[in-house]
Amino acid sequence: MKKANLTSEEFLEKVNKIDDEIIKLKSKDVYEVYKTYNSKLKELNLYDMDDVIKEAIDNIPYSNYLRDIDVIFLDGYLDIFKNEEMLLKAIKKNYPSIEFYGKIP
Repeated sequence: MKKANLTSEEFLEKVNKIDDEIIKLKSKDVYEVYKTYNSKLKELNLYDMDDVIKEAIDNIPYSNYLRDIDVIFLDGYLDIFKNEEMLLKAIKKNYPSIEFYGKIP
């Protein structure tokens, strides 16, 4: 769900719109696991890879880390998730001179 850039609350909103009761109940179980997982990460002050990507997106406007980068090569662009796409868009928005090249398998 994080890869689709959904919070647990946004996921629950989608779940509540499901008509099939069995799928809805199973999806609510997934929601509970997702919510508990994120709560535990927060409690332990830990980040998973998707949290790192979100932090990167949020901090790109304030970072000079990419100022000397001219080109970014993307290997396997077909396998990109929504949050990774958002990261690339944030980089391009804040560093318009960076060129992107992708290898599509």
